[in-house]
Amino acid sequence: MGGHLFLKNVKVVITAIKHNNLSYGSPQVRMNFAALVLWARRYIYRDSMKYIITLLIIFSSSAHAAKEHPIDLTMSKCLKNKANHTTAGMSQCVNNAAIEWDKELNRVYKLLKSELNEDGKKALKLSQRQWIKQRDLEFNFLTKMYYRQRFSGSMYSNMKNMDKLNIVKNRVLMLTKYLNRH
Repeated sequence: MGGHLFLKNVKVVITAIKHNNLSYGSPQVRMNFAALVLWARRYIYRDSMKYIITLLIIFSSSAHAAKEHPIDLTMSKCLKNKANHTTAGMSQCVNNAAIEWDKELNRVYKLLKSELNEDGKKALKLSQRQWIKQRDLEFNFLTKMYYRQRFSGSMYSNMKNMDKLNIVKNRVLMLTKYLNRH
């Protein structure tokens, strides 16, 4: 009975993703995803849970691939590869994407900076320094939350790394939006 209800909830989440144009990083998907993970820990064997989590990541990250950034598409492709249906494989996919988002952040920052006058450049530099401080505080919080609270297990490391990736990705998207307005 528990497994049947779980699969029904997975189907509801995937349908919501597809029909509401949501991505993995959206708060609605992340909240439902976290609830399903906690539910799965209680009712599903650990190996089955890893498989289900992999499927959820794949479905949620590829629901609207046409609108996704190339880095996200590469990560989705990596996660779909059967060789990466392990915790270590998923971790490598997420870590590679995080490295690419960091490179993209630097690229977009430099492009935006080149478009601004001197006052704008100073303001951008100050803003970026403050964002880096906030990012570091958030990363520290995530580490403490995932490792020092109730969360344990290798899958939580992947969830933490995905949260970190999304922080950087969101900054890239914001700077890109500013660049496109200029």
